[in-house]
Amino acid sequence: MRIGRAVAVVALATVTMVAATGASNAKPDAGSLAGRCPGFGKEKPPPRTISKIQAIQFDLMRRSSFNAFNGFRVARDLLQHRRLWCGAIIDRLGDWPLIKLRDIGANEWNVDTLYVLSSGANDRSLSSLTHHWHADEVRWITGKAASDLLGTSEPLRILRVWWD
Repeated sequence: MRIGRAVAVVALATVTMVAATGASNAKPDAGSLAGRCPGFGKEKPPPRTISKIQAIQFDLMRRSSFNAFNGFRVARDLLQHRRLWCGAIIDRLGDWPLIKLRDIGANEWNVDTLYVLSSGANDRSLSSLTHHWHADEVRWITGKAASDLLGTSEPLRILRVWWD
């Protein structure tokens, strides 16, 4: 039952994270759209749970807290508003993209930008979550730019959140 154990670990980590960081001030979901996520062959609503790989990304977010970036809060808010997004990663794609490699031996995940793939359920609510995250820059990547970054022709939207 490795899958059952992994789900229990993710659930325990989520409960622990929420208890350690307190209640969110983020606005609850508004709107009635279910949202859709790209899939292999067809679109589907965002699942209620997260994948193992997504759980690893959230763990990296929590371990990456720096300056005004509070990885615990960001991960918690995203988990509480699951229907708004399809996937979320934290990375550094601009200058010095391999700085993570330099610092990994010191147990640091040196990143500065969160990318959130919108489900399209309510982009206004997704964007409003960022007001509580004290980011230095928030912008949407849309159209051809988003399609090119994701390697698809689908009309998808990416929320880019950057901290200095």
